[in-house]
Amino acid sequence: RSVNPRLIFAHRDLDLSALVGDHPAPRLRFASWREESDAYFGALARHRRPEEVPERNNPEDLACIFCTSGTTARPKIVVYDHCAYWLNGLSTLEFLGLTEDDRTLEYRSFGWNSAQVLSLMPFLEKGLTLHIAKRFSHSRFFEWIRTHGITFSAGVPTVLNMLLNKPLGYTAKDVPTLKLMSCSTAPLTAQQWMQFEEMYGVKLLQCYGMSEAGWVCGNRTYKNKIGTVGVPALHQEFEIVGPDGKPVPPGVEGEITAGGPHTAVGYLREDGTIEPLRPNRIKTGDLGIMDAEGFVRVTGRTKDLIIRGGVNIAPLEIDEVLLKHPGILDAASVGVPDKIYGEDIVCYVVPRDQDLTADSVLRHARQFLPAAKTPKQAVIVPELPKNDRGKVLRDALRQDWLTRTGSAG
Repeated sequence: RSVNPRLIFAHRDLDLSALVGDHPAPRLRFASWREESDAYFGALARHRRPEEVPERNNPEDLACIFCTSGTTARPKIVVYDHCAYWLNGLSTLEFLGLTEDDRTLEYRSFGWNSAQVLSLMPFLEKGLTLHIAKRFSHSRFFEWIRTHGITFSAGVPTVLNMLLNKPLGYTAKDVPTLKLMSCSTAPLTAQQWMQFEEMYGVKLLQCYGMSEAGWVCGNRTYKNKIGTVGVPALHQEFEIVGPDGKPVPPGVEGEITAGGPHTAVGYLREDGTIEPLRPNRIKTGDLGIMDAEGFVRVTGRTKDLIIRGGVNIAPLEIDEVLLKHPGILDAASVGVPDKIYGEDIVCYVVPRDQDLTADSVLRHARQFLPAAKTPKQAVIVPELPKNDRGKVLRDALRQDWLTRTGSAG
């Protein structure tokens, strides 16, 4: 169901011999998982070619092939085995405390690793009920939850911000079955987290993973800290390392690395062979800090780090301050070339109303940020460029600034 350029290059590079898509069959309804599972799998079996399907899969057999988001370069094709996916599913169950009585909602593409391990694997491992929507609907979201008695729903910052900025008037009293929502795939500020819980009365848990590493960290229902992505996941060989590759102590920023049996097998090369990722540790490219309690806060991307006059500045720190301005709906900061400092800071903001000015944005920033971290310019735009997973494309903002100024410094 991935009709986009990724499918085109996958077909070209891998010389695909067949493409499998949705079967135009009538919708099937089954009332009880336990009583009718045989009928369900029997219906699926009628559409297979038995000679091409093994009777049993081994843990090391390949389970899934999908593309990365491609925010930094051309998307890579990632391969997982059954064992890794199973372990990622166990991490989800441990994060969320799901049981066979839960009814969950997923509206994201199953071309995302997150949708697979957050929603599909708990369904397969625990036997809970999974409701699938083709896409998110702002107007129908809470009606789905009320109609189907949903107890848990997946979430991403884009959806949560949409619900925050265009409130629907629902509270926990209107959807009493909904006890929990998650947030993953992109950072969520502490302010957005608290605003959502206050507005809707629904508990949020923020989790953190990546295409190649699976789940890296997650808050738990019993161990949760706003503003963090939780503590390392089950089976995760987690470390935050400095420039020398050695672990840094709590409270010190470094690059997040991950490893272990629930990471991807490797990348699928153009010739059909696999470039292995195991047993090496995966450098996530994310910067983070672990506190004394073991909770991790993601502070930015190594490639997005702004180096102004020799000082390392995480753009997310600036973004969080900007989002406290009542007139700002969305914000992103980037480093741009500067002849004196090497790099300086420019922020792009989406206004909540027409009264927002660049001067008011900069005054707000100067009030809460030290001089070295205060943007020199603010650009007001109707929206920020983002990929299909809600991640801000900061490279596009940097290029926009160079185009606006017509120079590199």
